[in-house]
Amino acid sequence: MSDVILEIGMEEVPARFLPAALKELKASAETALEEARLPFSEVKTFATPRRLVLYMRGVADRQEDLHEEVRGPSEKVAYDSEGNPNKALKGFMASQGVVPGDITIRDGYVFATKTATGESRMTVLKEMLPKLILNLHFPKTMRWGSHQLRYVRPIHWILALCDDQVIPFSIEVAESDRLSRGHRHLGESEFAVASVDTYFTQLAENYVIVGQEKRRAMIQDQLQKLVDEAGGQLEEDPDLLEEIVYLVEYPTALLGRFDDAFLEIPPELVITPMKEHQRYFPVRDAAGKGLLNAFLTVRNGTDDYLDVVRAGNERVLLARLSDARFFFEEDLKVLPESRLEKLKSVVFQEKLGTVYEKVDRLQGLAGQIGQDLGYDEKTIADAVRAARLAKTDLVSNVVGEFPELQGIIGEVYVGRSGQDNQAVAQAVREHYMPRFYGDDLPATEAGTILALADKFDTIVGCFAAGIEPTGSQDPYGLRRQASGIVAILISNQIPASLAALIDLAIQALPSDLVDDPVALGDQVLRFFDQRMRTVLKEKDYDTIFVDALLAAGYDNPLATMERAKIMDQFRQTEKDAFEGILQTYKRANNLARKSDDRAINPDLFDDPTEGQLFTAIQDYKDKQKDAGVQDQLRALTVLSQPLDAFFDAVMVMDEREDVRMNRLALLRDYTELGKALADFDRLN
Repeated sequence: MSDVILEIGMEEVPARFLPAALKELKASAETALEEARLPFSEVKTFATPRRLVLYMRGVADRQEDLHEEVRGPSEKVAYDSEGNPNKALKGFMASQGVVPGDITIRDGYVFATKTATGESRMTVLKEMLPKLILNLHFPKTMRWGSHQLRYVRPIHWILALCDDQVIPFSIEVAESDRLSRGHRHLGESEFAVASVDTYFTQLAENYVIVGQEKRRAMIQDQLQKLVDEAGGQLEEDPDLLEEIVYLVEYPTALLGRFDDAFLEIPPELVITPMKEHQRYFPVRDAAGKGLLNAFLTVRNGTDDYLDVVRAGNERVLLARLSDARFFFEEDLKVLPESRLEKLKSVVFQEKLGTVYEKVDRLQGLAGQIGQDLGYDEKTIADAVRAARLAKTDLVSNVVGEFPELQGIIGEVYVGRSGQDNQAVAQAVREHYMPRFYGDDLPATEAGTILALADKFDTIVGCFAAGIEPTGSQDPYGLRRQASGIVAILISNQIPASLAALIDLAIQALPSDLVDDPVALGDQVLRFFDQRMRTVLKEKDYDTIFVDALLAAGYDNPLATMERAKIMDQFRQTEKDAFEGILQTYKRANNLARKSDDRAINPDLFDDPTEGQLFTAIQDYKDKQKDAGVQDQLRALTVLSQPLDAFFDAVMVMDEREDVRMNRLALLRDYTELGKALADFDRLN
């Protein structure tokens, strides 16, 4: 058994590409080893900004021998009358690379027994490793020099070792060797790695911590010590930490300071330049609420000249915060409403017009949605007012510099204007919520109304303009918007009809944009199918159950979730009753498919069970129309009795056509009863 190291050395790779590349490289290596019949004990992958590393432990000396039996032609066609191999058998042996001695006869067929002696580990690895390198996928690739190879970044070296031996191979841009490179500024520009056993130690001596989890732990420990010294709390950000882990090879954290006068501007204006522009961690006070005039950052290097590095970071942040304060103070000189005119020059979408026109639609739509959902007049008025101001910050100086703050800074401007109450200001921020999966939902009723209005207007408007998500393309984030609508309705226990809200949004669009409102409404409603499917699967419902449930409709997301919960509980706790419904439905549905559109004629009944089933069906329609899901399921269970009696007493496919079709119509009406709950046919 031996250990293998493959290091792909490159120019700095974007941090966001590396986690997926590590996962793919590990999976590909495991698959390749298994397919090559080369046993191993473990595969690990590591990454720094300049290298991808594959570490395979306990790799066997040779492939396992292959013993395989392949069936060929029948004995009758394999041999001639004298028992000699004919053309069919000779062709089979040639295709399998075997000789007559490898052929056996069993159960009337010839079988070829193939044996392949395993190749040496080095032979296998020489072929495998280049493929692993070249088959990695990245979101973006590039070419360099005169090479034809496309890769995430130029490859400058390849280290490939099995224990202390180089695994020789080449690709277009490099040949494998035992040479690696240290930290760009602190380590050796090139050095020979003695063996796999010394690889990690030698890299560490050259200021490269290869393991990303080790770097993560180092960063977290250093940050915590510094924030404790500062007497505050670290504002944790897993995404920022993940990015920094893949930006450095030798991490050293440091604490910087800035003028506490900047704490007078909104905290978002301090945090955003830190995180989004400089990759700094803000520091909260001991209570974890207000900001301290401090930040934490991670240097890619040692603590040498740390004061110089700290001063440089403080100087860069000072410039950023000064810009932010200047833009903020300039923006405060203008009332939010006065920016409305500027929105006329901002195009939302070519066919949907400007952002100003969208604002106009939002005001009307927010009022209609508020009324449709039964909110009080004060709440609706706040939502409509917030709709008027919701997009005004898009043309502010701050959002121009920090687009991440749209809505967030809008709330501040509306709140400080003195023209509106806090509910309006908060709704301005909340109308973008949720901004991403798992994000907070609007906390206020006005914010909820406006968030729904904004999302419905965007989705319906884009569909009307011919813009639909395709594959990975979703430039207007319509999937996210639809998921947000579903989350808001379910979380806030709002029993709303998607179709009704979609229709309101359609009515708000320019009339010349909508040729067929009904068709557009159906198209948009179907778009919510996958969003509901995702929500249901997150509850661990199986795919078949979800398919059956959604086939009965999902217009009311809240009611759909409740229906799913009750039906799943019923099928789990009352298995026999639920199975009875399914079996009865299956029996009836198999025959009901042969029915036509004829109505049931009681005069054609010639057995009491027909009338009893007819009466039971009518009773269900009358009594269960507005009943709950649990009651409907129990009623379907009871209905199994007259249906079974019907099947026992009569021949459905009677030779008399009118009687036959009348009985089929009875079964057709029965199968229609549970369609408001689920498509029971899919559950069978």
